[in-house]
Parts: sequence; structure tokens; C-alpha cells
Amino acid sequence: MKKIIVLLIFAVIVWAILACSGEDKPESGLSTWVGVYTFEEVDIDTPLFYEITIYEENGEFLAIITIDSRIYPISLEFPFRANIFGNEEWISLTLIEPTGIITTGCRVDDVLISFRREGGNIYTYWGTLFSSVPENIESNGRYFEKVADGIERADISLPRADLSSWVGTYTFKEAVTRWWGDMAKHYEIVIYEENGDYFARIFTERYVFTEGEPPESEVIEAYAKVFGGEEWISLTVIEFLVDGLPFYPPQIDRVIMSFRRENNNIYTYWGMIRSIVWEEHNSNMVLFEKVQD
Repeated sequence: MKKIIVLLIFAVIVWAILACSGEDKPESGLSTWVGVYTFEEVDIDTPLFYEITIYEENGEFLAIITIDSRIYPISLEFPFRANIFGNEEWISLTLIEPTGIITTGCRVDDVLISFRREGGNIYTYWGTLFSSVPENIESNGRYFEKVADGIERADISLPRADLSSWVGTYTFKEAVTRWWGDMAKHYEIVIYEENGDYFARIFTERYVFTEGEPPESEVIEAYAKVFGGEEWISLTVIEFLVDGLPFYPPQIDRVIMSFRRENNNIYTYWGMIRSIVWEEHNSNMVLFEKVQD
């Protein structure tokens, strides 16, 4: 009888410890984004209405994105779902499953769009999803408005995220054979701190080897601002050069790519830059390796 009582007491103590450890789990801050966000624009006399509903389900944060192309007298809706990563200051929405023509060319887990919150305002950073209207094509604009609340804490001063653990050099190499020849690509990303902010230098070099022809190359050099937190960061365009020339049209502040860190692994989420091995090297895969702190 005494043994049973001792075992019961031990079980209660273990349960209490586990319960307390669950309560101490740090909050990601994603609950502050729950709500409905809308944006309307006109593309060649065709109104486009965007609605993004962010919600929580079984401890995960998700979004339903609906793009309504209101072509008179019909209305074409293209809804699709996205996962959400980030913190109170910055979130990225990654595609769960392509549906409709709006997501044609987007692959599962690609970064569709990102939001930054500052002073109660929502700033949009386009990813694989972007506006086709010239005046709205620039990222870091105030396009979306929160029209329905979940939990509103935008008036609270947000602490600056510590990104120092991301500082270092990351590399990745890939190669593939196509019908026109062999292709190879090298990526190098250097993340660094400067005056309290975090930036990245991005270098990619792609080669195409065709039989009987000299090799062709394309070099991309980009400078990016880094947003995010301990588990997730996004790299947004400051300057983007292709073979030494500015990319046109300018893509300032657009999301180049994002990283998620889990169990010391770095998971890549493609944005503006894509893999040449699109059949295998998709988003949400461990591709880059940190080679220098």
C-alpha cells in the first residue's frame, strides 16, 4: 500500500513539473496577428480585392488568403491557405497548397508575402505573391489594413529582436542536367550586424555548360535588410544586381528568401531567388549550411 501511495505522489510531482514547463514555454507573439486584413487595388480597370484571415488552430497559426478578381458582371475568387512564421514584429506567410491561377508558379512552402508591424501600421513585403499595379509593386508600403481584430496589441512598444545568433556565412551548391546542357549554381550569404541593425550580402553564380559552346554565367549580387527573430528571418532587398546591372523593375524591400531554424538545421524558404533544381530543392528543405560564425 505504501508503495502505491509513493508511486502516486511521484506521478503527481512529475505531472506538475511537466505542466509548469509547458506554461514557461516562450510565446512567439503570433497571437497578436490574429484578425482580418484587406487591400483593394485596380489593375487595368479590373478591381482586385485581397483578404487575409489569420487564425489559430490546435496551437498552430494559419492564414486563408482570398484574392477576388471582380470582373463585371462576375466575381472570381482564388482562396488558398498558408502557414505563418515569425514574431510580434514580423511574419511570413508560406504556401500550403497551390490553388487557382493566382498561385501558378508558386511551390509548396514558398514565401508568398510578409508583414512588418511598426507604430500600429502594417507594412507589406511581397514574395512570390506580388501586385501587378505599378504604384503598388514596391514593398515596404502600407497597403493592407486590419479590419477585424483577434488580439490587438499594436499600440505596445515592440522590443527589437536579437538576431545575433544568425550572424555568419551560409553556403549551398547545386547542379542539374537539362536538355540544353548542364547547369550549376553556387550561393553564399553573409549575415552581419551594423549599428544595431542586421544585413546580408547575397552572392549567387550560375553556369550553363552547352556542348560545343563556351560556358554562360549569371551573377547575382544583392544587399538585404534582415527581419525576424530567433527561429525565422527574412532577407529583403536593399540593392539587387544581375551581372553588375540593377534589376528592372526595381524590387526594393521584396523578400529574397527566408530561413527557419530548428534543431540546428537551417530550412530554406524561396522568395525572389529560386533553385535551379525545382523538382527536388523546394522550400522547407535543409539546403544551406552555416560554414562560418
